[in-house]
Amino acid sequence: MIGLLLVTAGMGVIGLISLGVAAEVRRQTFNGLLRDIVYGLRNFISACGYVRRHHPNPSLAVLETIFWLLMLFPLFDNVLNPRSGNTAAWVWYLTIGPHEIGHVICLPFGRFISVAGGSIWQVLFWAGLGTFVLLVRHRIGTAMLMWLIAGHSFINLSVYIRDARARDLDLLFGLDKDAHDWWNLLRWTGLLEYDYILADMAVVIGIIVVLAAIMVALLCTWFLPRTGQPRFRGFGGTALVQAVRQAGYASREDVVFGEIVR
Repeated sequence: MIGLLLVTAGMGVIGLISLGVAAEVRRQTFNGLLRDIVYGLRNFISACGYVRRHHPNPSLAVLETIFWLLMLFPLFDNVLNPRSGNTAAWVWYLTIGPHEIGHVICLPFGRFISVAGGSIWQVLFWAGLGTFVLLVRHRIGTAMLMWLIAGHSFINLSVYIRDARARDLDLLFGLDKDAHDWWNLLRWTGLLEYDYILADMAVVIGIIVVLAAIMVALLCTWFLPRTGQPRFRGFGGTALVQAVRQAGYASREDVVFGEIVR
């Protein structure tokens, strides 16, 4: 009996020590992560100051910044009025062509893919075009505009997905309600009752893509300024991360040796 009590007490002590060690590890890990975040933010802010002082064309950068910040207003409009807003109308005009052509392109791949092809291609067309412009033409701003449209295309799709059960939307060419893409897709996959959830997911993805495109464009406006040469040559030495890092190094030198240089 005494031996059992000793074993139980020992196990309890070991358990308490383990919990204490685990808590200490978590605390140190959290503190280390917090330090890294603070250090990274401090370096980034310092790099922003350096870039602002040494930018070759700050007036153009300010105009570009204003332009990209204004792109937030169409995002708000499209999220709040995905069926009747001005942004929704423009996005419909920009995506309906790729949508319908996507059905034709995917015809050889079976009924399911051909039906899904419209939704796939209305996003893939603009995302692919943006990727091509970035990697081949090296045009960051234009590429981000293409990705902006791709993000809005997801929000446009959410209207179609949300209508899967109700099928209230008027279809092109006077097609019957049974031709509703997402009614068929979700019915075939047994997900028809989740149309609202999937629509909300499409909206969230669209918002993330649009915000990411705007953020990249803003960072490139300052850290990869226009100099008459291609601003993007791949994910190597001239990539955005390298530019931010180099500006961070330069800003630290500028601060340390600022008095001597000036």
